[in-house]
Amino acid sequence: MFKSIDLPAGVDALINWSDFAEKAAQHFDDVVFCYYNKSTPAFPLHSLRLSMANSEFPSARPLSPHLSIYRPIPTMVMSIAHRITGAALYFGTLLLAWWLIAAASGEAYFEWVNGFFGSFIGRLILFGYTWALVHHMLGGIRHLVWDTGRGLDKDTATKIAYATLAGSIIITVVLWAIGYAVN
Repeated sequence: MFKSIDLPAGVDALINWSDFAEKAAQHFDDVVFCYYNKSTPAFPLHSLRLSMANSEFPSARPLSPHLSIYRPIPTMVMSIAHRITGAALYFGTLLLAWWLIAAASGEAYFEWVNGFFGSFIGRLILFGYTWALVHHMLGGIRHLVWDTGRGLDKDTATKIAYATLAGSIIITVVLWAIGYAVN
């Protein structure tokens, strides 16, 4: 299956096609060139994708920008935190499953797992899990509000981002305070 390249006007002049064809022939055994006009070759794109990252082919477009060129703004940071907390919830769910398995396994193992969760490290992990859960929930509510078309202007979105962070910290502390008060 062959696909031709449809290039914008003027891009043909940026690429030395004979040099391009010669380099492609050195890298790929199965490249068969055909021509969709008299001077510009077309080639099978699936063959070219094999090692584009290591290729010496000329590129007519700029490289994608990296995060390092952006100034962090609250909405960007909260978006990244939302993704990180989502991934952390997988780890926390494994801990919850471990606790439930320990409860079903017997009293001695359950006491050992409870001892781990009752230690300083265990409580720190559980506090982080609680914060991740609350932060991810508030971030989901923020996105739900945005889905209705509200709060999308820059100032409101920034205020909601700060509110998400502050709210997640406050709710987590309140939940743990209630937990210690009941205990």
